[in-house]
Amino acid sequence: MWDGDLTGEVLNSRYAVGGLYGAGGMAEVYRAFDTRMDRRVAIKVFQGDAASEERVRLDREARMLASLHCPGVVAVYDTGIVRGRPYYVMQPIDGGTLRRRMREPIAPSVVARIGAQVAEILAAVHAHDIVHRDVKPSNILLDLGERRAYLADFGLALQGQLTRVTRTGVLVGTAGYLSPEQVRGGDVTAASDVYALGLVLLECLTGWPEYPGGDTESALARLHREPCVPAGLPASLTDVLVAMTSSVPGNRPTADVCVRRLVRAERDCLGLEPLSGDGVVTRPEPPADRRRSVRVLAGVAAVVGVLAVAGALLCRGTPPVDERSAPGIAATRTSATTPGSSTVDLPGAVPEEPVAETTPVRSGAAVPETLPPRIGSATVVEPTEGTTAPEPPKPTVPAKGKGNGKGKPKG
Repeated sequence: MWDGDLTGEVLNSRYAVGGLYGAGGMAEVYRAFDTRMDRRVAIKVFQGDAASEERVRLDREARMLASLHCPGVVAVYDTGIVRGRPYYVMQPIDGGTLRRRMREPIAPSVVARIGAQVAEILAAVHAHDIVHRDVKPSNILLDLGERRAYLADFGLALQGQLTRVTRTGVLVGTAGYLSPEQVRGGDVTAASDVYALGLVLLECLTGWPEYPGGDTESALARLHREPCVPAGLPASLTDVLVAMTSSVPGNRPTADVCVRRLVRAERDCLGLEPLSGDGVVTRPEPPADRRRSVRVLAGVAAVVGVLAVAGALLCRGTPPVDERSAPGIAATRTSATTPGSSTVDLPGAVPEEPVAETTPVRSGAAVPETLPPRIGSATVVEPTEGTTAPEPPKPTVPAKGKGNGKGKPKG
């Protein structure tokens, strides 16, 4: 039975638990010491019962990560159960999340460097036929000094197969970073991870999510317009961000190509200050024969409600979707998914073609006042502010362990 703090426990007669490193809505992370391997570790304890299905998922993720051998992937060393809750024994990363770092302005060269490192991780992951599916600021960790970025939380990752949804009509991921093809119910591929990373880098530059609002509003918004890149950047960085966030998966560069382009962009950005001002770079308007007016597509009865809401919400400037007036469109957070992830419920698949192709205009667009400065929603484990928990001493392990178990938004 769960009764709170694990500080001072020895798990599995091996892991001496120190102080609490941080806590979020779905998990707690403790500093710990592996007495068998003589190394520091972190222990992430998940909320909820250790049901067999959840334990299988955790074991699957641990095996998947063990197969990668990539220095930028946060390693999972072991799994277990403590007082009815599942836990991971993980590689400790002391610098916090990119989400935390985004509370302060980030220079373009630093954004490009972080992007290149995460793209390098994704290239290694994709080479193993794995798609992460949940690339977002809170799943990117930075070591002290920000010399190295790490990618964490492969709980939603896919290996050896393409999939559209976890169950009929439910897309799994975090709404603000879903690719257009995910929102439409299309195949989730490596290109989906590249798109999500592009959105993360844009948010690092501007301090604001590209598609703010509630889960449904945010998910549908990308079907109306492509992301906009801030003005004042070198062409090398602008061009790669535009390519990474293309609405067409086949037009996006692979992760290994992104590495080379972002490394070049980092050099070009040296000396530039964090962005300020209202300028944006919009994408070239497509040729006349490719333009489409905003319209509801006829003949697809299963998606009339989705398209009507999308048209009203995104094209006529109406208030955010009222889920009560749009039966079948719901965005819910569930404990069954990875912490901070959403299941966005859209009945049927939205058509493969975007609802509209328009030249995006961001100047003057409203951002909800509920967003705090330089940060969107953060629902993951963060190191507690001001906490400097001492390293746990190497204990004398008993024969039997005690437990087993920035300013103005850029539209």
